[in-house]
Amino acid sequence: MTRKFFSADIPAGAENSEESVKCPRCGAMFGVGRQKDGALVNCPVCQKQVNLAEAQKIEASNEGY
Repeated sequence: MTRKFFSADIPAGAENSEESVKCPRCGAMFGVGRQKDGALVNCPVCQKQVNLAEAQKIEASNEGY
């Protein structure tokens, strides 16, 4: 019996995760929603502009554990 675990139609991340980036100046992690790579966003802590194409990204749970 063959099982198929992954499909091209299912996103790689979990359903309860959202993309976050780390500010290179202050180290704060903050969510960016569905912004495109190359977009500039401001860190909510120190107000530094962060280029999403160059930022360190993670997918974090939004469940509040």
